[in-house]
Order: sequence, then C-alpha cells, then structure tokens
Amino acid sequence: MRIVPQLTHTPGVHAAIRWSLAATVMLAFLTKPIYAEEQIFPKGIANFVDLTFLANDTIAFTLIGIGGIAAFLFAIGRLRILSITYLVLLCTAVFTFAMSHITKTRHDTNVVPLVLIGYLIAYVQHDFTTRRDPTAFGGRSREDLAFDYGQQMIAAMYVLSGITKLIRCGTDWVKDSVLVVLQMIRTQHCEFYDHLSPPDDLEHWLSIGRSMVEHSNLTRGMFGSALILELFAFAALFGRVWSLLFGLALIAFHTSVFALMNINFYLNMIVLSIFFVNVPYWLSRLRKEPAVATT
Repeated sequence: MRIVPQLTHTPGVHAAIRWSLAATVMLAFLTKPIYAEEQIFPKGIANFVDLTFLANDTIAFTLIGIGGIAAFLFAIGRLRILSITYLVLLCTAVFTFAMSHITKTRHDTNVVPLVLIGYLIAYVQHDFTTRRDPTAFGGRSREDLAFDYGQQMIAAMYVLSGITKLIRCGTDWVKDSVLVVLQMIRTQHCEFYDHLSPPDDLEHWLSIGRSMVEHSNLTRGMFGSALILELFAFAALFGRVWSLLFGLALIAFHTSVFALMNINFYLNMIVLSIFFVNVPYWLSRLRKEPAVATT
C-alpha cells in the first residue's frame, strides 16, 4: 500500500487519460512493426510459447484490429477488464516476438504493457474488494486506483533500470559513460551518409563530441545524474508537483539521448506526459474544471 499522497481526478480527466493511453497503445502497434519471421533469439515468453504465427500478416493485422476495438472499449469505459486483458496479452506477444529476431533486448515498448498491467490489477482488485467491503480504498474510485497503479508501474520500471545498471556495471557505468561519444559520432555519421545532411552538421556534432571528451568529468556528471534520476524515480509518487518535476526531467533525459544517439523512447515520453506530467489534469485546470472529484 502507498504511504504517500494519492491523486484524485474528475471523471472527465480520467476519460482523457484513458483515451490518451488507448491512443498510445495503438501508436505502439502501428509504429513498431514486426520484422521477425522466426524466433531466432527467443526472449521472455517466446522461450515457452511459439509466437511465429504473428509473422503471418493476416493474423497479425486481425489481432491488432481486434486490439483497436479493445482500446476503444477501454477508452469509453466499457468492458474495461476484458479489453485491458486482451491488450496486455497482445502487447506482450507482439512486442516479445518483435524482439525475438535480434540479439539485444529492446526496452522502448516496455512501458505500455506495464501501465496496462497496473490498470488491470487495479480494476480487478477494486471490483473484488469493494464487493466485500464498499468502504475499501477509502471510497476512492477504481479509476483513481488505476491511475495510482499506473504511476507506480512507471516508477518501478525506471528504478529497476537504474538498479540493473548498477548490478551489471557498478560505478563503471558512470566512469565509462564518456564512451557514449563513440555512439554519438557513429549515429551522426550514419545520419550524414544516409540522408546527406550538410557537412557543417556533421562537423557540429564532432565538435560536441570532442568537447564531451575534453570535459569528461562533466560528461560523467551528466550521465550520472540520469542514473540518479532513474534510481529515485519513486519520488515522483510523493505528490503532483514531484510527479511533474520528475516527468519533465525524464522527458528531457530521453530527448537528449535521442538527440545524441538517435535512440528513440517516444512511447516513454508520451506515457510520462500522461501519468507523471499529467497533461490531462493540467489542461483541466486551465479550463477551470474542479481538480478533485466531488463524488
């Protein structure tokens, strides 16, 4: 159970959050195509379940089409447990299979099914618990509980990412972070040769790379602060302002990584905008709607 403030929103804000999350789920399906045909490097459930049926375009498009219907039902607040269960299973299968043809493990889609799992747990727990005790959860709605669990799943993901870096590399992750310059230069060279970007652009990034190497301690401090940001992401659960600040900081982190190394975590940034920055809530404040539900 959380021992920090629990945020409450109006039904209108929750509707906006559901629509935003549903749109993000479909965006993930549409922009993360399945290139795999075989499970050459099976990961996760692919070690136990044959997911190669997803290589069939007809089957994949049909399942994703049904996913669109499920996302719509979730967004309008109908059959929420059933629709989210389907979306969780579909996300897990599709994204796992998409990773099972490469040696490395991608993390750019993890946040979507994690938040959906948080919502599913909250819905099931709220419905079953309030049947026995209507006063459970202090009268909080299941949407408030679901948002709460969604935030916790995001925070846990970032904390786990930071802990994993420390377990695998220790403090060497910070010490060797200056080597990211090599990745940055490789990325900019690819951009130069793939898209014929102006030579001045390449020279600009090369000069930045040289500066990062020359000021290696500053570079380590920058990436070390990103590690600290991940490790303390749980602080975003301390309240709305904390959530806003950590959300903006993590979005800035992802933006800088994309600019330097062309590693795109746009799904994370969208989800952070919804749950940490909480754009639907702040837009409702601009429209002078009540910040807290009165019923």
